[in-house]
Amino acid sequence: MPPGIILVATLLMTAAGPPLWVVWDSGIDDGIYFIFWSYLAVILYAPFLIALMGGTAAAFRGMWISTRRTDLAAELALGSTRRQLVRAHVRAGAREGLAATGIGLGLGAVVAQLGEGFGPGYWDANALWLWLTVVAVGAISLVGAYTLVASWATRGSVTHVASGAPLPRAEARRGRRRTLTKVAVWCVALAVAAGVALWAVGGDTDLEVSGWRMAVTWVASSVLFALLYLAVPGVLAYGGARLGIVSARGLSRVVAAGAQPGGARALAHDALSRPTPMRTAAMLTVVVVMGFSTAMTVISSGTWGRDAVASDLSPHATVSSVPLDTLAWADGLQTPGWAASLPGDLITDLRADERLTVLSAGVLTTDAREVPIDAESSETETHQDVLLAVHSSAISALQPDAPVALGMGPATEWESWTVGSVGACAADDSYVQVDGERRETTMYGSTGPWSGVDRDWAESTWGAAPTAALLLYPSGDVPVSDVLADYDLAAVETVTFNPDDLAVYSQSLAQTALVTGCFLLVAIAMVIALAWSTQRLRAKDHATLLALGATPGALRGATALEAGIGVLTAGAAGVVGGATVGVLLDAFFGTAPPGAGEVLAAVGFTLSVVPWGMLAALVVGAAALAAIGASVIRIRLDRLSPAAQLVEAQKAGLP
Repeated sequence: MPPGIILVATLLMTAAGPPLWVVWDSGIDDGIYFIFWSYLAVILYAPFLIALMGGTAAAFRGMWISTRRTDLAAELALGSTRRQLVRAHVRAGAREGLAATGIGLGLGAVVAQLGEGFGPGYWDANALWLWLTVVAVGAISLVGAYTLVASWATRGSVTHVASGAPLPRAEARRGRRRTLTKVAVWCVALAVAAGVALWAVGGDTDLEVSGWRMAVTWVASSVLFALLYLAVPGVLAYGGARLGIVSARGLSRVVAAGAQPGGARALAHDALSRPTPMRTAAMLTVVVVMGFSTAMTVISSGTWGRDAVASDLSPHATVSSVPLDTLAWADGLQTPGWAASLPGDLITDLRADERLTVLSAGVLTTDAREVPIDAESSETETHQDVLLAVHSSAISALQPDAPVALGMGPATEWESWTVGSVGACAADDSYVQVDGERRETTMYGSTGPWSGVDRDWAESTWGAAPTAALLLYPSGDVPVSDVLADYDLAAVETVTFNPDDLAVYSQSLAQTALVTGCFLLVAIAMVIALAWSTQRLRAKDHATLLALGATPGALRGATALEAGIGVLTAGAAGVVGGATVGVLLDAFFGTAPPGAGEVLAAVGFTLSVVPWGMLAALVVGAAALAAIGASVIRIRLDRLSPAAQLVEAQKAGLP
């Protein structure tokens, strides 16, 4: 099973990537591959992929090695050292991993090429890089799984290895402490070395001045980034697994309260109270799947939620005294300052129209400045910003979530490609300067409903603003464009927008549930396989219980409870850990503008739009499915008498 898992994963990852030979007339843009699935994407998701594939392989490897404990104990008794045994398993993992990834790579490449077709084209080097990365990730996953299982199965004395009995709690705790201490020391040493290297070279990245300094800077920065990047999923996986195990024991204790000895609840509590490496591996996989999915769901929910608020605030039409797009300026640069007011009667009539919802805005034109043409160009162009200034109270009345979602503040600046204008790359040095009076601003991290600033803040610096623009929204079923047809707007600037173009890409709960559910099915399959292995290992115990009067229903119930509680607590731990990581990443690196006073507000908004019901349904559904699948394992054994079950256990060589 472990090599088969790596083979299938490699096949899928290779088939999803670019073909080696790209056909000119295939109609498929190879740039799409590079953006969504390339070697960079595999590297980005490497910790999750290694944890998922390696954890799954480790679980099945643990099930296999649990029936070979007698062989391991014999080799140790005959003089082999633990290191020799572990190295033998590592070499086996390397051989099987390379073989599995090689076969999967070949099959996946064929599938990708068949999907592309054949004809005149060119060789795509990105495919080779993807293949090498996929092979490395697959081989590392299997080697890591075999190493982990072999180290776990050979710990303790020969007696412990032969029986599979857990180490004494104090000894197990000392072993974990030594391992974690070693990992922490290595990580701290690497971080200190990288930090000292960066300090020594002064962060010099000028290749023409000093190539070796740039190389040292790049390597040291990469080390620090890798440590941070690997630490987050590592802590999430380890902490989540520990929390899941402790929670499973506590929940089983609650479930077993008042249960009769030999009943399903009592037997399930007894099983969950005894730690096993296979159950830990299975729970670890559930934690990783739910943790990663929850973190991504939290981040995407926060981003999509803010984009949805910005979409709701995007005007369906604008009426203004001056063009709001600098491209419409026919006579070059404009005079900085507030634009002239719209005709008073037009403002009154549009505000009084019951078919419209109107936001009044001032239009502020800034001083000219030099800005880059684009993000990657050193060339500049002269640009003036055109900013709409709207009262925050009016925005809140139209969209109550806007102040928190869009980071609305006295010095927040929004940027939009449709209404108003902000110079390219202005976020790197955002400020508003009019008639030499400059004020620093904080650029909102995503596309806003219009380019603008808070009106109260702007008026406090550059004086009162005339109403030079009206932002129009429908208040009923009549489109804004049809309403404006009733007015004479020849003397003003009018721009209408297609309502369909204002919609943003919204979060699809079905897509999120589908992707997460597919990964959860792998974890559930592990739990069911674990139940099968457990029934084999406990064959003698169960046969004895049946002989002493336990019912087959009690054993089925115990098996179902053991699997269901394990998945339930591991899934809940993954959701908690993933939500914590996702909230932190969204708050500090998401679209909300930075600021100590805005972090908590951004966290609160993100948490309010996360689909918690979907995540809870996934966890509960996975637990129910695991319980059903595990109970089915008992069907065949229930058909055998206790004596027949003992005979099968002896034939399998089980202790």
